[in-house]
Amino acid sequence: MDEKDVKQWMSENIVRSADAHMFTKQSRNGFKQSFKRGLIKPYLTLNLNNSKIPTHLFLKRDLLEYKNTKK
Repeated sequence: MDEKDVKQWMSENIVRSADAHMFTKQSRNGFKQSFKRGLIKPYLTLNLNNSKIPTHLFLKRDLLEYKNTKK
């Protein structure tokens, strides 16, 4: 896979935590609660610039699967 393919795959499959709640059809607070309870796990967590607040990235398919199976 070359860099162009990687970028395309990422743009089609990776979702920022700020947008993830839209794919699970939850409120932001509902999504945060599901995340804290371990019901939704990030695909990748980045600590950018030694930030105390990590950046979580999610796979779109995992979010859609959670949406379809959540109670």
